[in-house]
Amino acid sequence: MKNILRCVAWAAVLPLLAACNSDEEAVKDSATVTLSFTARANAPAAPLASGEEGPENVLEAMQHLRIIMQRVDDGRNEILFNYTRDFTAEDQATSATVTFEGVPAGTYNFYAIANEPTDNSSIAPDGLATLLNQTLNDALRMSILNGKQAIPAACVLKDVTVPSGTNQNLTMELIRAVAKLRVRIINETGGDQTLTGIAWRNYTAASTGLFPPDGEVTATLDGTNEWENPVPIGTGADNTWQWTRYVYEGQCTSALTFSAEWPAGTQRTITLKKAGDVLQRNTLLDLIITLEAAPFNMTWTYRVVPWEEVENEVEFN
Repeated sequence: MKNILRCVAWAAVLPLLAACNSDEEAVKDSATVTLSFTARANAPAAPLASGEEGPENVLEAMQHLRIIMQRVDDGRNEILFNYTRDFTAEDQATSATVTFEGVPAGTYNFYAIANEPTDNSSIAPDGLATLLNQTLNDALRMSILNGKQAIPAACVLKDVTVPSGTNQNLTMELIRAVAKLRVRIINETGGDQTLTGIAWRNYTAASTGLFPPDGEVTATLDGTNEWENPVPIGTGADNTWQWTRYVYEGQCTSALTFSAEWPAGTQRTITLKKAGDVLQRNTLLDLIITLEAAPFNMTWTYRVVPWEEVENEVEFN
């Protein structure tokens, strides 16, 4: 009877030993994938000449991140990880890493979305194609301008081969779904000044994709945004007035311009993009206007540059 019991005991233990060995083999054959991504740190804006700056408001910072890891080799269509994290103000200024362990060898697509406008926590594999083609309408852009929606940013890495037993490091650059238009008017006349007729013209598209387009930008820019009231600009510490717009990218059907009347009765306009040019997402069009003393000269300087970023990583446990 004892021999029988002993055999039964070994019969119960052997599958467990086999399972342990199988798990060890699986761990040995699996990989570790570390994702690093770029996003703006929560730092104060720097001068124009520096070439880099932090966000002007919290909506430009990363408040939420989602990373979806889809396995696609051998006809598969599986979501291996759907990782999400909310950031505090302190997190937005620090570095971390996103590390996925125990990743089976295979081919993967990685989707990253910051400040997602819709909840993708329950997304199915068949919904990823729809996600890639998600459209943001003008109501969402107005939510950004009204301080209710942090700026979405997204990117995708497709067909990434992950070999077994490796430590793989990948970089994902999150591309903001908007461009940024900023004008700063500096009064150096020595006296108080007032500007009227301030307006951006042909400045934004009606909608845009959450993810950057694969090919050329096909949307067109249209519309006028006017500052309705006269703008007084003082001297000393109060000698600068600033106006920032977040707009969707597009091709200019007519010139993208900024206009202002100063002094009274003198309308001045600068062309920032001519017909046929493209205003791209994730760029900053930075316009500085300096008001000079009599004979009332207006000096215009501007640049269109990438919206500068700093490396920011997220820790996954």
